[in-house]
Amino acid sequence: LYRRGFFRFSAIGCREREGVEICRGLGFAATHVVDPTLLIEAPRWLKLAGRAVSPSGRTCNRVLVCYFLSVDLEDIWLDLDRFAVSQNCRVEVLSNSANLRPWGRFGARSNKGRVRICREYGPREFVRAFASATWVLTDSFHAVRFSAILGCDMRFVRPTSADRMGMFARIEEFAKECIIG
Repeated sequence: LYRRGFFRFSAIGCREREGVEICRGLGFAATHVVDPTLLIEAPRWLKLAGRAVSPSGRTCNRVLVCYFLSVDLEDIWLDLDRFAVSQNCRVEVLSNSANLRPWGRFGARSNKGRVRICREYGPREFVRAFASATWVLTDSFHAVRFSAILGCDMRFVRPTSADRMGMFARIEEFAKECIIG
């Protein structure tokens, strides 16, 4: 089954070195890459997302895009709102995880539309969000990757949950190797 599928690809990249060995064992050449998302440059990602502008052609509407896997929104909602006021911008939080549970409490508060939760999104909307971001705040490995690919001003936060803390090393390694500043 895998061999039939691999024949359809012109190149194979694996995030883990063990994956390269598995591919070789099946008779296919594979290249080890830190993350396959890095194999595609920004213009192609933008095209795949249905967005024709370049990352440097961002609109003048300033947007903070937040993508959290472990941050409790209840802890930071007021900070996001204050940031939106101080920077005269919008905040878009991409989330479909358990950290939305407390959001109902804040939904009743008026924040004049400055902070918006995007609950349903796919790969296209994910890339579009980063393509239009002025800033990115995240605890996610892939959000860090897309921020770097698309040239976003990005900051990452340490995950607060024990299960996510163990995954933070790859974000730190990537930051040391690929992020300036």
